[in-house]
Amino acid sequence: MPRRSIASMGFADASANLDSIARKLNVSVSTVSRALRGVPGIHSATRNRIVLEARRQGYILRGVERPRETEVKNILALCHIRSPRGSAEFLEGISQAAQPLGFNLMTHFLPPEDSASIFDPARQPPCLRENTVDGIIFLHRWPHDVVARLSAQIPCVSVVHRYPGTITETVGFDDRLGIDLLMAHLLKTGARRIGFYGYCQEMTWSRSRVSAWMETMLHHRLAMAAEDVISIKLEEALSEALVAKSYSLEVAAERTRQGIQAWVCANDSTALSLCHFFQKRGIKVPSQVQVTGFHRQSHITDATPVLTTVRVDSREVGVAALRRLAHRFRYPKESPRAILLPCSLEMGETTLAERP
Repeated sequence: MPRRSIASMGFADASANLDSIARKLNVSVSTVSRALRGVPGIHSATRNRIVLEARRQGYILRGVERPRETEVKNILALCHIRSPRGSAEFLEGISQAAQPLGFNLMTHFLPPEDSASIFDPARQPPCLRENTVDGIIFLHRWPHDVVARLSAQIPCVSVVHRYPGTITETVGFDDRLGIDLLMAHLLKTGARRIGFYGYCQEMTWSRSRVSAWMETMLHHRLAMAAEDVISIKLEEALSEALVAKSYSLEVAAERTRQGIQAWVCANDSTALSLCHFFQKRGIKVPSQVQVTGFHRQSHITDATPVLTTVRVDSREVGVAALRRLAHRFRYPKESPRAILLPCSLEMGETTLAERP
């Protein structure tokens, strides 16, 4: 086939051409040309790789790269072995959305410490090794470099955790709304000295929630001290089990004795850990100190005490993640988005009644 000019193929950068894309991806020039012109007969995963590489090399997308609606997509959900129960509701929503779209859904579980092995052909899921994956959904936190590398090749959506600097989309919770609801409730109970427990620097959702707590404290001109934000270790933040013994719990108990009236916790697991530890230390919840969680999940709803927390529908998050990936297939040139689902306040036994 005669070589088309750079201008006619949509390249803004004269240094970019079909040959450079073909060499980069180890495919033929004709495959690149047909993919960018939307010609049928090219596997959607191959087309997506070509479109992404063309964008990086200065190709001006004109909509011709949109995949056909009739193509079946293979979706890979990557999960961590240590959080199967926490992943279940997300996966249920993803599966619910995949069926009407006609997508094939596959899941792959790895321990967090083995995340990098996703690039080892001997340990990869077959669909990734054979390059038949059209899109990836990351559940929970994965190493930033792993997500950056995969999202440069395949459309990706992350559930809850954000990956700044990558082209990964995010579907998560409206952390600011959730913290606003919890703080408004605590303020109505008369609490003024309010701390934040469970901050983990490596978790983007934890950073978001502590930022929302701080903004509310500033808005109401309430006193804050660095000691009122208590950090936990990454392994504690990743764990679904209650923290049985942690220095951070001792610090929280001491700050409570020094006058903290309420603790806003990063999630329900850390809130339950704090309540149980206070009980062992003879600190009564909520009469002596109030405690709130974040993101009630079905697998810990039977735990006691019943937390005051916020609920987000995890199934709805899964549905939204899959639908966002489907949107990404249709409009690959759109800039990455963050979709935040609303929270609702759920009263429990760990806070006081609001004052009239």
